[in-house]
This record gives sequence, C-alpha cells and structure tokens, in this order.
Amino acid sequence: MKSWKDVKLRQLQEISLLGEFEDKTDEMISALSILLDKDPADIENMPVSDIHLEFNEWSFLNIKPEPKLIPIVKVNNREYGICDLSKITMAQLVDIEEYFSEGLIENLHKILSVIYLPIKRKKWLGKGYDVEKYKPSDERKEDFLDATMDVLYPTALFFFSGVMNYIKSSASSLMEEKKVMMEMMIYQEEGLSPEVKKEWLRKLKESGIGSK
Repeated sequence: MKSWKDVKLRQLQEISLLGEFEDKTDEMISALSILLDKDPADIENMPVSDIHLEFNEWSFLNIKPEPKLIPIVKVNNREYGICDLSKITMAQLVDIEEYFSEGLIENLHKILSVIYLPIKRKKWLGKGYDVEKYKPSDERKEDFLDATMDVLYPTALFFFSGVMNYIKSSASSLMEEKKVMMEMMIYQEEGLSPEVKKEWLRKLKESGIGSK
C-alpha cells in the first residue's frame, strides 16, 4: 500500500499545478505519470482497469496527515534540524511571509528551508542539537524538493496551524516596540520644528510601522 513516504515534495507540487480535467481518466494518467515517474504514454498503454487500480493506491493524497513536529530531516545525505521557533528572527519571518504570499504548495520547499537549518552539532546522548545561523540557501531549497511528504507534510501542517500565529503575534509585538521607539525619538528630537515632527510622524504612520 502506498503512503506519503512514496511522495516527494516536487511531485506534490507538480500535481497541484495540473488544474481541472474534463475526463477523469486523463486526470489519473497525468497524476500517475508524475507519481510513478513515467511518460504519460506508458500509463496510457496500461489497461483501463489497471489505471483505476493503481490510482486508487494513491487515494491517501486526499487525506491530510495529523500535524506533528519532526525535529530532524535527512535528505540527500544532509541532516537539517528545525530551528527554535520561539526565537525565529525577523529575517526568517520576512522570507516566510514572502514565500507564503507567492503560493504555499509551490513554495513549500522554500518555506521549509527557512525553518530547517543545517545541524552543526548534536548534543550528548541525543539531547538536542545546534543549527547554523539562518541565511538563504538554494542548495537547501533543492534538498527539500527531494524530501518525502511523510516527514514534511505533518511538520508543515503543525507549523502553519499554530506556530505561525505565535510568530506573527511576536512579530507584531516587535513592530509595536519599534514604532514606540521611533515616535519617542521624533518627539524628543530638539532640532526639529513642530511642522517637521508632524510630517515625520505622518510618514511613519504611512510606512505601516506607525499607529493607524
């Protein structure tokens, strides 16, 4: 029986881009050619009954797994550990939101490359690990395209179902602190006229950092 372990992220992305089909058989042929890594013509040469049987083996694709945080992912002989999500940086958050705005599934490998970082040291007796400091990496993005969904899907659901709310809340708090500090600096700057201070505060508000 097939499972999410048999599906790579790149395959899920290809399937998500297939669009609508008028004919169910055409849909099955296109999906199976991706999942089995075969030419569509090879699938078309199969008996229709075999196509249906094979397609049914992949029915689990319509059922989401339970959200679960999986700390370590090994792909292409490299190990990545999920970063401390309570200490995620603004740089990571900015990149996550940019990728997310461009499409979740098609950019999931990029999003995961932000929260999973290379492990630089494992602690004694398997009690945790340390990861490298975050910086964007095309190699890491490519690695996650080859990772299997039995690992990635539960973590992705865990991350977006709860953690993103926490992160956004923390980011909002940081932005509020930044706003207050900038407003105080403007108010306390003795070299500025009241008119200039008013204009700077207006620009601060328009930037999205200032109060609404």
